[in-house]
Amino acid sequence: MEKGRVVKSLAGRDKGAFFAVVDFDNIYCFLVDGDLRKLEKPKKKKIKHVSETKIVLSNDCFLGNKRLKESLKRFA
Repeated sequence: MEKGRVVKSLAGRDKGAFFAVVDFDNIYCFLVDGDLRKLEKPKKKKIKHVSETKIVLSNDCFLGNKRLKESLKRFA
């Protein structure tokens, strides 16, 4: 797991949605999508409930919620 990694939610009411990782520790990762989960208030989710993709977003995708939302739109 690394910052900027695109992940897919496997459990919960957001199942199937794509998010970007902004922070993580051994148990949890903090996810944003620029729409419902803004950069100011990331979602805390257990790592076992997400599936990593091979895509890592660049740092300029995290400059604003609108830019992040546009970057994740191609996965939906």
